[in-house]
Amino acid sequence: MQGQNRVRRRMSPLGDRDGSGIDCVVLTCFQDEWRTIATLLRYGGVRSHCAETTEQADFLLTVTGSTVLFSDVMFLDGSWVDALRMCAHLHPCVLTFVIADFVDRAFVSDAPDHGACGTLWKPLSILKTQKLIEVADEAARERRCNQQLPTADHCQFGTATQPRFPGHATPRQQH
Repeated sequence: MQGQNRVRRRMSPLGDRDGSGIDCVVLTCFQDEWRTIATLLRYGGVRSHCAETTEQADFLLTVTGSTVLFSDVMFLDGSWVDALRMCAHLHPCVLTFVIADFVDRAFVSDAPDHGACGTLWKPLSILKTQKLIEVADEAARERRCNQQLPTADHCQFGTATQPRFPGHATPRQQH
């Protein structure tokens, strides 16, 4: 009888009971590489979700509340440029990083100009990647807290509020 009165809590993938930790999405076709990285990051409190297309990444970012997206240079339905474009339009407070081999440096050299927070070079250092995820997660959460609207329509970047989609007016422009 005593066991029936206990409330059963679902265990998170990290083994904690409160579901704390950081969620991130990795957009890649290389699931074997992702599994290795995900396993190592899990020990540091980071849950990593794998997406093979921008549609899957959009879904995972939405349902997991992930604050960080890592994109390989190329994946099934596009490139890092497509991943950045998707985040800019659908998830403006998610911080995005490009994962690349050094031979791709010319192809990803303008990633910051497209909105990437940076480029991570393979092979990844797990400790540096985990620290980067923690910092990016904190920055993304601060952006969400600074939003003027409760929806994802606008996101605060520094002191200027930028509309989610081109052509949409900000609340100040409507008055």
